[in-house]
Amino acid sequence: MRYLLACIVVILLAFNTSSVLARDMNTMPEVTGGQVNEALNNLTPVRFFPNNPLYFLIRGKEIITRFFQPSFRERAQFDYTISSKRLKEAYLLTSRGDTGKTRSELSSYIATLGRIEGQLEKARSQNQDVTVIVDKIADNLIYQEVLLSSLSNLGDQDRELFGDKLEEGLNSFGDFVLYLDKIKPGLRSRFKLFTKESVKQKSQNEIVVSPSPALEATGRAKPRRIIF
Repeated sequence: MRYLLACIVVILLAFNTSSVLARDMNTMPEVTGGQVNEALNNLTPVRFFPNNPLYFLIRGKEIITRFFQPSFRERAQFDYTISSKRLKEAYLLTSRGDTGKTRSELSSYIATLGRIEGQLEKARSQNQDVTVIVDKIADNLIYQEVLLSSLSNLGDQDRELFGDKLEEGLNSFGDFVLYLDKIKPGLRSRFKLFTKESVKQKSQNEIVVSPSPALEATGRAKPRRIIF
């Protein structure tokens, strides 16, 4: 009976903490229309959308241009430019009501963020100085945060077709900020979005189950902390 009570306590606490973490992940900073317009003006220009017949030519040009970047460092910078473009396309498609294509643009955005990390790691392995590029990326990355926040604060109905992909994009953004912070410590303090590292740290600090009073009273069971 005592073990059953202890198990029930563990399950209830774990469920309650999961709910808290979910709320934190979905609580994004509010942004104003002026902030959104500033972000749109500072991110990569968009000429054609995926439903335009000429769009495939733009994507083909991006592939060729990326291939001819002279170093991993410059390729990382180019990939960041493309990531901003994909996110801006996703936002503009949503604002136009074409949410069906928003999902694919967010998927491309997520993949491109991963490529940036890969190129920066290759550059660092060749002893290329990436601090200047990391600074430039971080300065502009704040505008990506604004668009992600704006998308996150849409109603559930508006995010119905791409909500899960947006959450994945937020996680990728958080991971990317943490990666840049390793190169330049303190950089993450510029951003307001919740990051995975914060989730892990919070879970370790909060999900601690004290031993049941019934177990302590017996004097036979040694107190233990159960940490998830």
